Amino acid sequence: MLNVFFENRFNARYIMLLILVIILVLAVIAHFKGVGLDLEDSQEQLPDFVMEQLAADDVEDGIRVGVETTIQKWAMAAAEDPDVDDPHLYDAFEGALFIGDSRTEGMKFYSGVENADFFSGKSMNVDKVLKGATVNVGGQDTSLQDLLKKKTYTKVYICLGINELGWTNKDTFTESYGTLIDQVTQAQPDAEVFVELLFPVSSKKSGSDKVFNNTNIKKCNDRLTKLAEEKGVKSLDPSPPLVDNNGALKAEATADGVHINSEYCVKWAVYMARISM
Repeated sequence: MLNVFFENRFNARYIMLLILVIILVLAVIAHFKGVGLDLEDSQEQLPDFVMEQLAADDVEDGIRVGVETTIQKWAMAAAEDPDVDDPHLYDAFEGALFIGDSRTEGMKFYSGVENADFFSGKSMNVDKVLKGATVNVGGQDTSLQDLLKKKTYTKVYICLGINELGWTNKDTFTESYGTLIDQVTQAQPDAEVFVELLFPVSSKKSGSDKVFNNTNIKKCNDRLTKLAEEKGVKSLDPSPPLVDNNGALKAEATADGVHINSEYCVKWAVYMARISM
């Protein structure tokens, strides 16, 4: 009798729902402590298995709506950050497009920027973009090439390079990045195009990783700066509000040393708006 009770009461469905509730509570606590949800190499703002479960047919609507509402509240809280002292500051992004990886996903979810499109995703790199990788933009899966044909943008920010730090052939990276710039400028001749330099990783991360370190990031930024000049587009350095006195990503800004938390996603977006107005 007891075995039947436990079998019916604690089946896989209830266990999964319980896990989701626990994760949701921990995520909210982490957010309000300013820790953020930048999770290791997942480079997603929520773990993959949580997002998969949200999409599953057998998840109760209350759980799904609860998590989606929490994400919306994070964005609202970010938009109310005291650093956003000008209510029209984000007008600088009206009609803009951000092309990037999981770092840019952080801006998408947590900065409060709602008037721009984001072509960004986990592990995105310039090679994937050129080969037609698709991401969800405005509710539809699209490649960058198709997106540039369908819409007209006022500004385009290209924020790639962190996932390419491990490429052995740096010339290939530069050539591919140049091809991407050409595609953007040809498809959007009236748009301002910005090459966004990589902001550093934390001192701890830099000192312990052979690939994701600030020496490699500086070399990459030097290449990007030169490339932007050659292509006749602007390069922007987003790092000033994010780094410490040693030029490394502030420890309080990151959980994994690479991605920034919600508070600093706002600082990043605010600074970018100001320097690109």
